[in-house]
Amino acid sequence: MKNTILILIGSLITCLMFLNCNSNYSKTDAIYIGKNFSKNIDTIKLIPNGIYKRTIYNTEGKLIFKNEGTYKIKKNNIEFDDFLLNLNDLEYSSNLKYDSKDLTNAYLDYDTNIFGETKIIVDYDLDYYYIKL
Repeated sequence: MKNTILILIGSLITCLMFLNCNSNYSKTDAIYIGKNFSKNIDTIKLIPNGIYKRTIYNTEGKLIFKNEGTYKIKKNNIEFDDFLLNLNDLEYSSNLKYDSKDLTNAYLDYDTNIFGETKIIVDYDLDYYYIKL
């Protein structure tokens, strides 16, 4: 009986170590949708190879912006290159175009809460974030 308990404990520890050792990319591989943005619908798809794809539509479904870039995970934040910051001011206009001069490197915090929800935070004060679907 004692050996069975030790084997079970050892198996549990091995499983936990295996799960904990998976790369951060596989932990973030998913689609994230922007929350609390009232003027647009913003999604980010993180791919395990370090590529992200981003699409922003207005609330009527017109494409505002689309791009692809790379990301790196560093502790509790994600570094995006060629990122268009969305502080709820992105709107569609026939004479307004977003291009490479509007892009920047962005460092956004990410967190998984006790309920298992993973968020990428844009602005804590305004409560703008992306949530993992």
